[in-house]
This record gives sequence, C-alpha cells and structure tokens, in this order.
Amino acid sequence: MQHVPIPISVVSGATLEKNGARGIEEIKQLVPSLQVLSANPRNVNINIRGLGTSVGTASDGLENGVGFYVDDVYYGRPAQALFDLFDIDRVEVLRGPQGTLFGKNTTAGAVSVTSRLPSFTPSAMGELSVGNYNYRRGRAVADIPIKGDLLALRLSGSYTKRDGDWYNVRTHVYDDNVDRWGIRGQLLFTPASNFHLLLSGDYGQETERCCLAITAGSVTTRIDGSPLPNNAYDRAARAGYTLLPNDPFDRLV
Repeated sequence: MQHVPIPISVVSGATLEKNGARGIEEIKQLVPSLQVLSANPRNVNINIRGLGTSVGTASDGLENGVGFYVDDVYYGRPAQALFDLFDIDRVEVLRGPQGTLFGKNTTAGAVSVTSRLPSFTPSAMGELSVGNYNYRRGRAVADIPIKGDLLALRLSGSYTKRDGDWYNVRTHVYDDNVDRWGIRGQLLFTPASNFHLLLSGDYGQETERCCLAITAGSVTTRIDGSPLPNNAYDRAARAGYTLLPNDPFDRLV
C-alpha cells in the first residue's frame, strides 16, 4: 500500500467480529463508497463509487464491474459473495479500475477477502450465538500442527439459521429466513523461510426464501388528482385478486 498509489480500505477480522458482520452485506456499512444490492439470489451486484452493474442488468453471462476474490481466487458470480464470512483475517476494498495491479480487469474496483492462515501452534475456538426468531449461529476453528514448522492444517466451519419474519399468505410459511453453512480446510507447507505453499478448499450452501419486497403504497391518481387508469388495483381486480393492505409493518407478502 505504501509503494503502490491506490485508494484502498482495509477492515480487519477483529473489526468484523466486533461489529457482528455476518457477510459482505454488513461490510458495506464499514467501507465508504461500497454498495451491495440484491434483488434475488441470482441478481446480486457490488458497486464501488456508484460504478459496477445495476441489479436490473446483472446476469450470469455479463462481466462484473467489481471483482470479488477469496484468498486471491476470483469468484465469477457476485451471488457467491453472500456466504457467511468466518475465520477472516482482513477484507480489502480496492477502488478504481484494476488490471495489472490486481487480478483481472474490472472497471470499478475489487473486493479481496483473506482468510486466516494455519498456525503451527495447536489451538481451537468455538462460538455460539442465539437471538430472536429462533436465531442460532455456531462457528468453530482448529489449528492442527502436523510436522513441526513444516506442515500445519486449519479447519473451520460456520452454521447460521433463523426463522423467517415475513408471513407469506399464499404458502402459509414465514419467508425471509436464514439458512446457510460452510466449511473450509487449509494445508500450509513451509519448507523454507522464503517459500510457502497453501492448499485450501471450501464448500458452502445457502437455502433461503429471501430477497422479498413489501408494498408500502400504490399510486392510484396522477399529480393533478385525476384517476390513474390501469393502476395496480385495476389490474388485480381484473385477475380476481385482492391486494394486501399497504402496511409494511404487517410483514405480509
């Protein structure tokens, strides 16, 4: 950072834990000019300085304006960035076009997540959190030295689950729930002081009824007070459907 003139923000893993950051959606509250928008699990986009990809045009076949990396591995789809962040050393947000300085070409910037490396000192950590709506979250990390200062293994896992808090009047279930888990294994090989080889693999799964919207109001008149033809109520009436009340505090969808 001191040798390359680039605007960058770094958030440490300790800061993430203190702020209860569960994923990149919470990181945007700690980093200036970072936006994370999610219309649904497939259309997720990350913007920096207002540049990137709009939710309406985000798709599997388009390059993203902001690159996302985990341990220097590029993630092709932004939705993969919605996993639980656990066992993280730091998160770096690089603002501005990237190319020769970092990773592949991106027009707006990059988000780089770096996980903690294995340690040659045996250790273990566990954490359990509970909350309302039947919220529970568990995390565990273990460092396992295999051979002196030559080979070490680090295993980590995370599990988060919470009941939904928006009632779906059609399916009769509570949507907007949280149900995700992930595991990661890292093997560190250091045969010399100036060389190390890190082999890592991770797997995550997310099964949620998320990304819904609650209607707060419907426009039925023009600015001059005249009726607005073919408004939402007119269309619903033709379909024989009754719209839900425009009260977001009812939490009905």
